[in-house]
Amino acid sequence: AFVMQDAVADALHDFDQAVAVDPKFGDAYLSRAALYLTRGDFDHALADYDSLILLDPKSPGAFAAPSTDACKVTREVI
Repeated sequence: AFVMQDAVADALHDFDQAVAVDPKFGDAYLSRAALYLTRGDFDHALADYDSLILLDPKSPGAFAAPSTDACKVTREVI
């Protein structure tokens, strides 16, 4: 479990750097959002999905984004 947590933390760091270098790199937002979801960090995940939608509203990844309501319900269950 610790190895997985370290891998996720490293990947998040890499995506943070990718976004810092190229704020228009939609795939970085999409991938980072998915990682945030695995950690239960719904607020950051939704922020990244929102960024992706603003950058590329026709992105298939934008349609994969969970709704704010779904994240709220999941957060309450956890």
